[in-house]
Amino acid sequence: MNQKVTDGQLLGAIKGSAGNTSVIVERLKKEYGIEITPRAIVQRKNKSRRISDAFVEEKERTKDFVENEFFKQVKSGNITAIIFYLKTQCKDRGYSERREITGADGTSLQMGEVKIYIPDNGRDKNGN
Repeated sequence: MNQKVTDGQLLGAIKGSAGNTSVIVERLKKEYGIEITPRAIVQRKNKSRRISDAFVEEKERTKDFVENEFFKQVKSGNITAIIFYLKTQCKDRGYSERREITGADGTSLQMGEVKIYIPDNGRDKNGN
């Protein structure tokens, strides 16, 4: 079919898709019989503030959902989830597999001037 996707159809397909263009493509095909490529969806997203905002909102809803599920795992005693949380969110308490060296109050380290001394090898400027 050579049918154009309306903004309304596209916005409807974005909801509940987690922002996944392949899911959106399948929904548009199944619900409206419209075939569109993931690339065309990305182009519409780049051209339309409304479509772009819908993608951002969908991604944020998905993050909220995953975050809630994650905390359910932490609360249920899932040791992997607990360790992940400690390593990513509790670095300031020493839970990290690597040490990060910073300046005072987490600022970047300041490098001083580096001087390189090349010994005189007895040659003149022309290498003789």
